[in-house]
Amino acid sequence: MKPYSVGLDIGGLTLEVSGNYTPPREACKSGHPDTWEPEEPGELDITAVALDGKALKCDLAAFKAAWEEQIWERL
Repeated sequence: MKPYSVGLDIGGLTLEVSGNYTPPREACKSGHPDTWEPEEPGELDITAVALDGKALKCDLAAFKAAWEEQIWERL
């Protein structure tokens, strides 16, 4: 997994979200010309959410469920 840190703009505030991720792998041909390897979804872990450098206490799983798509767009 690779570390990441992204900013999410929410109503004029910027939340700093950090954690680790594994990028998704798109379908690709393997060694045999008629064989395709399946797509694999990426993995995203959130380890911290901060505002102005101060850690916020929140349910990281719920935060991920609400903001995962926007985080992926920034990676």
